[in-house]
Amino acid sequence: MAVTPRTPGNNLIIELGGQPAGMLRALQPPGYRLDPFDGQGGGTVIRAGSAVTLGELAAEFSPDQPGLLRDWVQRFASGDLSAQSGAAQVLDFNFALRRSLAFEGGEITQLRLPVLSASDARSPLLLGLSWRAQALHDSVGDGRRITASKGRAKAMLASNFRVTGLAFDGAGITRVGLPLLRRIDTATDARRPASRLGGRLDAGELTLGVGGRSRDKALAWVQQVVADGRLDQAERLDIGVELLDNTLKTVLATVQLQACSLLACDEPLIEPSADTLPSLALRFAVGAVALKFSGG
Repeated sequence: MAVTPRTPGNNLIIELGGQPAGMLRALQPPGYRLDPFDGQGGGTVIRAGSAVTLGELAAEFSPDQPGLLRDWVQRFASGDLSAQSGAAQVLDFNFALRRSLAFEGGEITQLRLPVLSASDARSPLLLGLSWRAQALHDSVGDGRRITASKGRAKAMLASNFRVTGLAFDGAGITRVGLPLLRRIDTATDARRPASRLGGRLDAGELTLGVGGRSRDKALAWVQQVVADGRLDQAERLDIGVELLDNTLKTVLATVQLQACSLLACDEPLIEPSADTLPSLALRFAVGAVALKFSGG
């Protein structure tokens, strides 16, 4: 009888500053890139001594677990771009160390906030981050047991949210595309081009899907804003997105989006036989972001 081999399960964790920082839902190890050039005989050639570029690490995690990882992400969202050393670790089903990706001078380059949808009642709410390292030590694990906390028994869901701070009734918000936060390098070391001396945070864009009774009110607000052909300072919004528990009563976290400026308003195609309710898509530039978590 044929036997189908089973792939052993992985547990993924991250340590920061030598301390347990949190569980990961997914981990992308960095790749390596060498500088190619076109050889005289044709084809791509890798020169001996060619410069090697280390790619970025990436991970997804649930923000329901307090700890150093969540703290690191909160600081980044607030504009603190300082480096952090640590290790991403792959454990087996029994939490024995199988692989360690120890990094020095880790700098977050992107924080991917989730897309929230009122119709998606099953997807867990996850944050994604990418970070680069000045140095990486990739080693096989020694089998020692690692202690890690798994966080809440029930994960936060992408369907449980509430939007505040709008200039119209937000009860009909059906979709929230939270921004992608990116580090923008502003200075480099001329002696070491790969070294970065400074940077700033790009707070990205917010998108809102509006339907139901909120659609007409949102469209009326947009028409009022664009009536004079310009966006005034007073028309910028401080929008809060509250992430709720399964009862929709307790706020677990808040994404505060400050100085949001309307960029676009779009409607779907209207057809004679359309059986869908009218909706609206709004897009905002975001001035600043703050992440706040309840408890822990």
